[in-house]
Amino acid sequence: MSFVWGDDNIRFLKKRYEALQASPLFRPMQYSEDPAQIKQWVPLMMEGRDPSQKIAATWTPIGTDVNFGEITRQLVAHLQTRQNFALRLSTEVRDITRNDDGSWHVEYKNLKDGTTGATDAKFLFIGAGGAALPLLQKSGIEEAKDYAGFPVGGSFLVTDNAQVAEQHMAKA
Repeated sequence: MSFVWGDDNIRFLKKRYEALQASPLFRPMQYSEDPAQIKQWVPLMMEGRDPSQKIAATWTPIGTDVNFGEITRQLVAHLQTRQNFALRLSTEVRDITRNDDGSWHVEYKNLKDGTTGATDAKFLFIGAGGAALPLLQKSGIEEAKDYAGFPVGGSFLVTDNAQVAEQHMAKA
């Protein structure tokens, strides 16, 4: 879910929500500026909050704005209908180079059994993750110069108090 306060942030979140509604992936998402509704979604965040503060939130039944698992399942299901598609799990890309014909040579290692291999591909997609930036840089493509990465951290609150835990309704 996303939670914001202040006029600029509320305008941004509403605009974001409206744009995302064009995609079927985001249709379950709900938007509200109503403190009573938001309190139903996240009662602990609303506890003790100044009632005059303008707020807004988006919420989905799965607890996140994006269901990456479902997106991945649909993408893989589609790709499995294609010839020459192979899904290699527990595999790390070690190197990528451009072939003379513009295709890509990809070297990889299976992290479970240590086997290595290589394949050539017309197209190469580098997704998010810790290894994405170094691979993008290895590609040598001009667009790689415009990307950067930064570490992401978070704070997690933990409680053994069942009464507090029962109030957390971020997921339906």
